[in-house]
Amino acid sequence: MGSSRYQKATYDVNDWENLYKEFYQYFDFEFWRYKLSYLNYLNSDDVPGFKLMDDDDIDFIRLHKYIHQEIHFSYMHLLECFFALILAEASELPPWLYLTVYTNDELYKNINKLAHEDYKTLFGVETFEDFLIKAVYGGLPLSRSGPEWGEHVETLLFFFRSFIQDFVSYKDEYNSYKHGLRVCNLKTSLSLNFEAQGQTVTFNNVASSVFLSTNKNASGKLEVRKNTNGFNPKKDLALAFIAYWIMKSTYQAFQAKQSGSRNFNVRGFSKNDIAEIQSYDVDSYSASDPM
Repeated sequence: MGSSRYQKATYDVNDWENLYKEFYQYFDFEFWRYKLSYLNYLNSDDVPGFKLMDDDDIDFIRLHKYIHQEIHFSYMHLLECFFALILAEASELPPWLYLTVYTNDELYKNINKLAHEDYKTLFGVETFEDFLIKAVYGGLPLSRSGPEWGEHVETLLFFFRSFIQDFVSYKDEYNSYKHGLRVCNLKTSLSLNFEAQGQTVTFNNVASSVFLSTNKNASGKLEVRKNTNGFNPKKDLALAFIAYWIMKSTYQAFQAKQSGSRNFNVRGFSKNDIAEIQSYDVDSYSASDPM
């Protein structure tokens, strides 16, 4: 990364080596597994003993809508951490310091490079497979032979494209969430799927949120638009768990690299994981109208 923000000479640090080591001592990636598991538990049909602090009368339909929102934005938050941790490898700085000083604009700019499969600018490699080895697995030697490895790489390419598309497309929505503007549209969207030779109808509930965005128009002014985006909380939760498992491998790889070890566990992925995610696909909806 060209900015001086990411060069060691910009910072006055007494012990660079210790700054690396302490990150791996304090960074708690398991936070995400517990948070996602808890949200999955809360999203069940019945949560025994659950009640509001000021009122025992709970509207569980409304409660689940809010939980759906939290699942959706937790997925966005996890993706931000996921990409920032990977992009830390392209910086001269220790991960802890990079994760402290990066800006949103720079993060999205670099993610757009990955969206165009430009791995050379940031990581000095040409292919997605080499990007995986360097940025995700710390440059440590891995067994790269056999059909399982090829399927693993192909599957992760699918997921990286999904993560990038989701994170970039939800940019304004996620920004509104971080600013405390949790605007929930509690209406239900139904997607109807008819079997070719039968009468079966499947109802898919798609949650949604409402937020504002601004874009410069032909006159040079910022046009304000109201947007509605539909999302599938079950799919978001499943993708979030996959991002967590990849991030865990990344953390363990860089931890091993820092300690001088070459041993760490790589969780394998296959086309079955893709099929599971695609099983959640529904015809969601979006709308954008000038205010």
